[in-house]
Amino acid sequence: MAPEKRRLLERIDRDRELLIHFLQEFIRCPTPNPPGGTRIAARQVQKLLDTHGVAYRVIASNEIMPKYRRQFFRGQTGSDSRPQWAHRHFPSRIR
Repeated sequence: MAPEKRRLLERIDRDRELLIHFLQEFIRCPTPNPPGGTRIAARQVQKLLDTHGVAYRVIASNEIMPKYRRQFFRGQTGSDSRPQWAHRHFPSRIR
């Protein structure tokens, strides 16, 4: 198994209860379609980020569908050291 995959699986195992609790709360959030209001679901993500001290920026060009943006680095050296952006709004659930 690749070291990155092993580390990811170890972290998932370590944070299992946190991840389950977050996902249980997240999927309970209404995200009606249409119009796709996702503020409540976005607040769940914001709460998780705040709890763990993760810096982010809210981009709210559409008031009912806020986006969160977080910069991170893929690796420490070489071509993987360039910044990457996690950028996501929360679309309505597929029914």
